[in-house]
Amino acid sequence: MPPRKRNIIVVLAAFLLVAALVTAVIWALISEQRRSLPSSASRESPPELRIYGGLPRTDDYPHPVIVLTNIGYLAGYCEQRRNPAWVGFSISSITIAQTAKRLSTFLTDTRTTSRVSHPDYTNSGYDRGQKNRWSSANFFV
Repeated sequence: MPPRKRNIIVVLAAFLLVAALVTAVIWALISEQRRSLPSSASRESPPELRIYGGLPRTDDYPHPVIVLTNIGYLAGYCEQRRNPAWVGFSISSITIAQTAKRLSTFLTDTRTTSRVSHPDYTNSGYDRGQKNRWSSANFFV
């Protein structure tokens, strides 16, 4: 075989080897990324399908409502009232091994323009929410 033909074959073989390695690396990265996603992320449904019966109707509600998507629940938030107009929880058969430690202060949700903060409730006569095992840090998406 002439040296020129042999060189072309060697270059082609090297090119195919490099292409195969690059393809394998890309495939491995994509596979790892898919594995690291939560199982629900690949089959995420629209917010209205996560609440039994769909999202509440706000036709008769006096103010605009924005839907805030959180982990485990949705909230229809009213900027004028600086509070949710409604909340819908997603209930499943998942068992939680540990409960989150309740924070002494709640976090400001930066997705809203009203930016309600912990001091807004100080000496107001209102409670800051239910005393349960969840904290707002666990739910923001």
